[in-house]
Amino acid sequence: MMKSIPAICLLPLIFASCGDADKTSGKEEQTLLAKGQEEFNKAKIEAEKVKQGAEEAMAPMIEWTRKAAEKGHKDAQIALSGLYYFGRNELPRQAEKAKEWFEKAAAQGWIEARYYLGRMYAEGDGVKRDMDEALRQWSIAAQGGIAEAQYQLGLFYIQGKETFEQGIYWLKQAANGTVADASLALGKIYANGLGPIQPQKQEATKWYRQAAEYGNKQGQFIYGLMCMEGAGTAKDEKQGFSYIQLAAGQDYLPAVHQLIRCYKEGIGTPVDEDKARAWEQRAQELEAKQPE
Repeated sequence: MMKSIPAICLLPLIFASCGDADKTSGKEEQTLLAKGQEEFNKAKIEAEKVKQGAEEAMAPMIEWTRKAAEKGHKDAQIALSGLYYFGRNELPRQAEKAKEWFEKAAAQGWIEARYYLGRMYAEGDGVKRDMDEALRQWSIAAQGGIAEAQYQLGLFYIQGKETFEQGIYWLKQAANGTVADASLALGKIYANGLGPIQPQKQEATKWYRQAAEYGNKQGQFIYGLMCMEGAGTAKDEKQGFSYIQLAAGQDYLPAVHQLIRCYKEGIGTPVDEDKARAWEQRAQELEAKQPE
């Protein structure tokens, strides 16, 4: 199963991000979309109530959204696909219905739907698993600038000798599109070497640093160690400590252990036994949660 990413349509943000109905030709179609817009406006009113904590507004919000979507309202279709895909209280997750509305939204030009359709085909989620179709959907999304699709294409293509260069290309596109995992993957590729790529410390440092700046805890830990050791970059224990501290703050256990060492030995920070003991306690708590 692929790593989960932030929801595209978590309520009520989806309604806030939606615009007006597309302009269309044809009197009947315009009338239908006008009605859909009216119903979607009602859905957004209910969504605002949900935002304020009124869970009883969820059911009418869903119903108005569904009515608008059935009339061809693009933003309502986007909203409904997200509601079915992620699920919430009164609306259990329904993958098959999510796929149906993703397809309709995609047909109206919502490019991000292609990423989610690809993900569903890759995972066999609500549909028979089909990697060829997943790659087709991801390719459309990637070419449309969807960074998560670029990342998935990159991961797939670097596994093949003939497609390796394509994989690196898409990983770099995704990394520059702020996908931290893509930056981390590139850091590991250049650090260890893969396929025709030989180990390149400075190039690895570049991508690890980018992953760290994006907030990736493993990237923060690795780049922090590189700074402390002067590996691929100028030695700077203070800067290294700051990145280790960030990773530890995200409960990344290797970083927590390194932070303890820093406080005990005065690496990049003054010796502080009290802080070392506090982090030792945190390490014990995290270790207790580790699967056996």
